[in-house]
Amino acid sequence: MPPRLKTSAAWLPYAAAAGVVALLVLVLASVSIQQERLRRIEQVRQAVDNTTRLLEAHLTDRLDKIDIALLSMVEQADEVTLAHRSIDQLRLELTAAPLHRITGATFWATDAQGQAFFHYGDAPSEPPAKVVNPLFFSQTQGQTDTGLMVAGPLRSTPEGAWHMVLARPIRLPGAAESPDPQHGVAYAEVAIEHLGQLLRELKLGPNSALTLRTTDLALLYRQPWPKNAQITIGSRDVSQQLLESIATKPSAGSFVARTAIDGVRRVNAYRQVGNYPFYVLVGLPLDEFPQDWSLQDILTLLLALLTIGISAGLLLRLHQTSQRMADAAQRRYEAIVESSHDAIISKTLDGKVSSWNAAAQQMFGYSAAEMIGQSLLRLFPPDRHDEEQQILAKIMRDEIVESFETVRVRKDGRHIDVSVTISPVHDAQGQIIGASKIARDISRQKAADEAIRRLAYRDALTGLPNRRLLLDRLRHAAAMSQRSHAYGALLFIDLDKFKQLNDSHGHEAGDAMLVAVAQRLQSAVRDSDTVARYGGDEFVVLCENISTLREEAERHAQALAQKISSALNAEFQLGSLRYLGGASIGTHLFLGDAEDIDRLLKAADAAMYRAKSVRREALQAKDTLWGDIDRS
Repeated sequence: MPPRLKTSAAWLPYAAAAGVVALLVLVLASVSIQQERLRRIEQVRQAVDNTTRLLEAHLTDRLDKIDIALLSMVEQADEVTLAHRSIDQLRLELTAAPLHRITGATFWATDAQGQAFFHYGDAPSEPPAKVVNPLFFSQTQGQTDTGLMVAGPLRSTPEGAWHMVLARPIRLPGAAESPDPQHGVAYAEVAIEHLGQLLRELKLGPNSALTLRTTDLALLYRQPWPKNAQITIGSRDVSQQLLESIATKPSAGSFVARTAIDGVRRVNAYRQVGNYPFYVLVGLPLDEFPQDWSLQDILTLLLALLTIGISAGLLLRLHQTSQRMADAAQRRYEAIVESSHDAIISKTLDGKVSSWNAAAQQMFGYSAAEMIGQSLLRLFPPDRHDEEQQILAKIMRDEIVESFETVRVRKDGRHIDVSVTISPVHDAQGQIIGASKIARDISRQKAADEAIRRLAYRDALTGLPNRRLLLDRLRHAAAMSQRSHAYGALLFIDLDKFKQLNDSHGHEAGDAMLVAVAQRLQSAVRDSDTVARYGGDEFVVLCENISTLREEAERHAQALAQKISSALNAEFQLGSLRYLGGASIGTHLFLGDAEDIDRLLKAADAAMYRAKSVRREALQAKDTLWGDIDRS
């Protein structure tokens, strides 16, 4: 063999081996870079989804507060109507109520003709009733159980500001006495610019987009606002990808598309805002993250075929550059998570904490160092440990645990009410690797709900059950009496000459008298009995399960009436005023529900009037004991 051929033959295996090794290194490097890009894009998708959840939580919280205020207005209107008071008194109570004083919202109350009799907030020149009242009553047809209605975007004048309207029906004073009752509407007018302020709290990149639309995709707000003058509030110009995604996932989803408004290609995510007809959308531009092979990549690969060292160096530099870009974007979105007022927590599939933001530390009292790597069961009350297993089972099935209310334990041992939403976290291959959890402290909201419930079922002055709660308990007592065959009793109590006390010493003395009477009545009855303020100076005592024997039940009712009479005939100390009171008491026994509830109350009321007549005849023979005794 010629020397030249020998040399070539000796070099060829090494050259072939070197070429194969070089090619394998380049292929592996290319695959690694591509996988890293996919992983980063998945991180961007998760960041977009978390940002969308934050915005949805903020908007839901603000709209829930507005709806709670509307419910409070409805309850106050019901109370005034049941008490047969005037619409002027309703206006005063609505003005004094604190629940409707919410930043960014203007509240109205109108009658069925759209005439406003109450408003609070920065209102336009006229209420929205002229636009919304006909729409509202055409859809509800006068019904009062239609729930919340949302309308908009609207504006009072062509040059006016755009706004949304949240409305609920209210019953007006005097409607209960009319054979054809009229109803009004309570409105909350929310400026779209105010909703936009909530979106502007999050500072994203210059090419990012935050958008608020109605569920029929009418544009309400966008940050930044498009420069195209043809794009206005109410526009429905959206991408085909958004329409297709909403058609399959109407509550929440994500997609990659060029935005119809400005043509920028973005990773987008959308969520419906609670149970309200709004979508919040967040889009992050793909240009900030490495995507396709560039000319530099191709040149790098060609040069790498000539030398492993040069190609490896170029690939390493490219990888480092893309890593810095993605890490910078990741740090920006991590800063958003850290600045959130909601607790954002990530955990592994075995329930161990993997991330813990500042809001989580403030809410639960544990630092990140104390929680990362620890089980989330530390936050669960002992009786709710099974809840974590149920949550993890849903996550493993790739299910989203939508917002639900539960209880968690702080580091100091205090229990707090929280609203929690949990979503599975996937890797680049779509495998579930953990869960992302957003928790919000709803203790104040629960307290507000309790305040509304108390307004509906308790007398504001004495704290006793009001007429509505009394009727509920009386129906229950009648049903229980039928099953147990045990008698119950109603005691109807009317204070003597209460009007004289109010006229002589003012309403403050009268209110003090009612509070003192309520206290004495509660002290005189059993814990199982109900003492209610029926209205004005009338009280009702409901006794359940007295006896299966009528004679014994009558003796018990008479003894209780005598005990109450003695308590109310004793002297009252009303500030510096000592006063002798008295009352007329009527008793009525009932067994089962043979008589309806109204007849039971009318029978007890009639018994009270008979007792009052007997007392009046007895008092005609002597001086009245009702009046001032001693002011010293």
